Amino acid sequence: MTVIEQLTVTGFAVARDVTLSPGPGLNVLTGETGAGKSIIVDALDFLFGGRHGRGVVADGSESARVLATVRVGEERLSVERNVRLSGRTSGRIDGETAPAERLRELGARVIDIHGQSEQLTLLRPSVQLAVLDAFGGLLDQRDALAGQVRELRALRREIEAVSLDSRERERLLDQLRFEVDEIARAGLVPGEDEALRREQRRLASVERLLAASASALEALDAPPIAEAIAALEEIADGAPDA
Repeated sequence: MTVIEQLTVTGFAVARDVTLSPGPGLNVLTGETGAGKSIIVDALDFLFGGRHGRGVVADGSESARVLATVRVGEERLSVERNVRLSGRTSGRIDGETAPAERLRELGARVIDIHGQSEQLTLLRPSVQLAVLDAFGGLLDQRDALAGQVRELRALRREIEAVSLDSRERERLLDQLRFEVDEIARAGLVPGEDEALRREQRRLASVERLLAASASALEALDAPPIAEAIAALEEIADGAPDA
């Protein structure tokens, strides 16, 4: 037997904090228009993977949350789904992250919502297959095959992870080859760094000496010194040869 033992709706439209504990057998929700009966149905639809955006978040709330305790046969599950004002949704089954597809699969076993323009459960291909498997007595074989499919998918994920690691290694090797090639083309030799430092110091000294020489020439070209040099040259030109 599949039953919802408890349903808690928080910050979902007008249902700001509602907890329902359905009893065995038929349960009926009654109330005047606008009391929130449809909100409970919408909350169940959202919980089990329905498409509801941030518009369901109640005014003044940061998020909407629907939590249910569900008994499926002998198994009791805690199912939760949230939607934030950003529109981001998250779901969990027994504390483990569950995508919307997994919630819908569980919901197909728990609830069946009927209303205007709603499809009946028997129109779902997955339910049709389940009925055929049950009628043919193939449930054990189906479960065994499902287990093998899960193992196959896990192996494929492992292979993909190994492939990614291999591609990452190739990328690193290409990078290292490029760097080694760059070093080889540079033609570096042992002790070259010290020789370059000496050359740098020498060139730095040359620049300093050139700057000092330029300053000296500029000083010699100044008017007083230039006139003195010209007078000395005239005296030297007029002096008799020794």
